[in-house]
Amino acid sequence: DFNFIYVNEAYANNAGLHPEDLIGKNHFVLYPNDENEAIFRRVRDTGVPAKYRDKPFTYHDQPHRGTTYWDWTLVPVKDEDGSITGLVLSLIETTERKRAEEVLRQSEERYRLLHDTMLQGVVFQDASGEIISMNPVAERILGKDPEDFIGSSSIGQERYCIREDGSTFPGEEHPAMVALRTGVRIKGVIMGVWNLRDADYRWIDITAVPLFRPGELRPYQVYTVFEDITERKRTEQALRRSEGKYRHLFDSMAE
Repeated sequence: DFNFIYVNEAYANNAGLHPEDLIGKNHFVLYPNDENEAIFRRVRDTGVPAKYRDKPFTYHDQPHRGTTYWDWTLVPVKDEDGSITGLVLSLIETTERKRAEEVLRQSEERYRLLHDTMLQGVVFQDASGEIISMNPVAERILGKDPEDFIGSSSIGQERYCIREDGSTFPGEEHPAMVALRTGVRIKGVIMGVWNLRDADYRWIDITAVPLFRPGELRPYQVYTVFEDITERKRTEQALRRSEGKYRHLFDSMAE
């Protein structure tokens, strides 16, 4: 009938009482706002245990506690002929874990929002150099869909990359690979990347940052942030051509 016949110290302390204060009292008289009565009755009537993770509970007689969360199980006790004589309720409070998970979820959501909306391209690679994620700006700058990149590496993409002098940029010398190899942040590397959609090179200014787990000396990941500087490069090239033309004209004038 859901009357307490045994209560340990931990349960009683949580209720703000002594164990002897609970013996003989009915669970749902003590907690009239408990919404779990249907579950208790189902376990009693069917003999099938119930198990829940992070089940919310509100102490209406202790409003300052707010909503707490519990992992709990409700198991029927049977006598020799199989009839149910009682229930065992076991609880572990998970409020702090639930709050920590929510903080983590909100943090991940903020970083995901930043990742997806920032103006720079971002690419993550694992310890082997394999590309594991990229943001929409990176897709646009590089001119490829994620499935064309995810799972490949700098080595596999080197045929699309050149240095400022037009020479091939070997994959093992890409900033991400150097950062993984040395564990040092690499900044200000200029690279030309062939954009298949534009059928032209896009120029990017790259920073690669190695990521470490606590206590480990070798990076387990690296993220690369790059800015599209194509228009700046084109302006610089046009300016150099203009300056060269007028310098030749100036040097070859008879007057």
